[in-house]
Amino acid sequence: MTGDPARPADAHHAPPHAAPPESIPAIYVVSPDAAAELAARLRGAGRIALDTEADSLYHYREKVCVFQISFSGANYVVDALAGLDPSELIRALEEKPLVIHGADYDLRLMRSCFGFRPRGGVFDTMLAARLLGYKQFGLAALAERFFGVVLSKRGQKADWSRRPLTPAQIDYLVRDTHYLEGIAGRLESELRARGRDAWHRESCRCAVEAAMAAPRNTREAWRLKGTGRLDRRQLAYLREIGGWREEEARRADLPPFKVLGNEQLIGLARAGAAAG
Repeated sequence: MTGDPARPADAHHAPPHAAPPESIPAIYVVSPDAAAELAARLRGAGRIALDTEADSLYHYREKVCVFQISFSGANYVVDALAGLDPSELIRALEEKPLVIHGADYDLRLMRSCFGFRPRGGVFDTMLAARLLGYKQFGLAALAERFFGVVLSKRGQKADWSRRPLTPAQIDYLVRDTHYLEGIAGRLESELRARGRDAWHRESCRCAVEAAMAAPRNTREAWRLKGTGRLDRRQLAYLREIGGWREEEARRADLPPFKVLGNEQLIGLARAGAAAG
């Protein structure tokens, strides 16, 4: 059989709608008291939906600017740039089972910024959808498939380091975690029905281990796409020009690609090797 795998038995009916985020107040955590209250609530909670937003498109050193948490019907947006001490909150999160979509990036970022190491297990909804053979496994596609909602993509390239956050940005953030637990529940049922739940648990375990073991600096110039076709001489030029780009980016507090694009960098390396 070709195409997308069979959906659950009730898939021919219109998908039920989860309560829209605007009907559930989003709690914007910017004070120490609010952070302590959230940490206390987390300790008594079950599985937690988690997502992060960073500033890699706008600054040299990528950092978590905000992270979103949804559980027990409530949605929280934690401002990581509000000067809070997040240690209590991070410790509470580490002990909880998590639902994350495409966990690798979020876990690496949380580890880099907060020393975060999940001990309660991770259910990766993207990995689950891929193991089930879904052709469309993005968060927006899954939210529409299971809940009939259309998630906006307008915030994907936002500068999350800028303050204040607008109401529209808060709404965008909330929507990224509000549906995750429901999506995970649907995917879990399918995984069990098709005998793939053990595969998924092992895949998630491996993804967590890889994220925790990943080197902090993965921006070396020779790791760029297309460098595999360069010879030794060209790679030597690439390392030199890439080092210059890194230093300029650091000084200007910009991501390296905004100083010199990757294709231009590789082109200069080829040109330098040919002329040298």
